[in-house]
Amino acid sequence: MSSKSNLPQLTPFQNAICGGITGAMEISITFPTEYTKTVMQLYPKENAKGAIKVVKDTVAQRGALGLYKGYSALLMFSVPKNYVRFGTYTYIREKHMGEPTKAKNFACGLCAGAAEALLVVTPQETLKTKLIHDKLSDAPKYRNLFHGIYSIAKEAGFKGVYRGPVATMLKQSTNQGIRFVVYEDASKYLS
Repeated sequence: MSSKSNLPQLTPFQNAICGGITGAMEISITFPTEYTKTVMQLYPKENAKGAIKVVKDTVAQRGALGLYKGYSALLMFSVPKNYVRFGTYTYIREKHMGEPTKAKNFACGLCAGAAEALLVVTPQETLKTKLIHDKLSDAPKYRNLFHGIYSIAKEAGFKGVYRGPVATMLKQSTNQGIRFVVYEDASKYLS
């Protein structure tokens, strides 16, 4: 037990599990915005309409669940992304950092962001865009999520699925560095 709280201290593995559950909840709530953003990026005509019109048109044509087209692909990646993020952060913080400081929390976040970028986010972004694009086409060629991932990986190869790892790593590392400094400060403030 922590001396500052009645909550039990979680192991890196337990934090990873909590992160995975958090990721599933997060993407389930926020996916309609991801769907809208992706549609607007893929189709300039839709982009010109604006986000609210894209949402209204989608709901009118496909119902509210139309905003969840491609959801399974992001859900499948969101759980491991958050698993890696929280597990790596906790492991680095507990095993390698000693007494926490803002700089050390930032460094742990950088490591967590790099790990999630290399292990999950880079291929996720490529696959997500291709799968959503396929789902929105008049004649989708992928039968389901797994067929789509298999087909894309077979066609594009490892390099085709792993595009932009350095840029993704820089983005995710800085995002998580900042996220975990704020998270730790907020935790201290609230406890």
